[in-house]
Amino acid sequence: MVGDVLLERSYYICRNCGYKEIPLDETLEITGLPHKITTRCQIEIAYWGQNQPSFREAHDAIKKTKGMEINEETLRQVTEAVGNAIFEKDTLRSKNSMENAAQLEVADNPKKTTLYIMTDGAAVNTRVEDENGSTWRENKTIMVFKDKDIIRRKEGSHIIRYREESRWRLKGAAFPKGMY
Repeated sequence: MVGDVLLERSYYICRNCGYKEIPLDETLEITGLPHKITTRCQIEIAYWGQNQPSFREAHDAIKKTKGMEINEETLRQVTEAVGNAIFEKDTLRSKNSMENAAQLEVADNPKKTTLYIMTDGAAVNTRVEDENGSTWRENKTIMVFKDKDIIRRKEGSHIIRYREESRWRLKGAAFPKGMY
């Protein structure tokens, strides 16, 4: 992401079968990707899109830090697509964990340790009405870590050096599934 780049691309289409090919897209590894933006660039856009209070501010931050102009609507679409892909992957992982929970092995002599599970939530107005006409959703953040992952400082504060985190947009009963 260094700014504007204008590329001319050859585009081939078979009039008989409709097969299309754009050789440069294959070279740039953007064949089939939305907006013809590389995966690495999509991740960078999504980072700024989710890390700013608005897509306008994300647009401004990308322009200032990367020297790249990106349409706010494209920024929104890419951010939401990446977020949805991550959510789907996390949901599948959670579902698989829940379905296979009975098969997990537990050590015979486990070391004494404490598992911390922290949750926090915030209501967010999504502007999309649910079946009850409400536009509000609750976002939950779940953080899990062990006592061995805590570094305690002399003045009493601490650092968590390793943790698993997950963020969920949920309706009440779905929350426990997020714990897996």
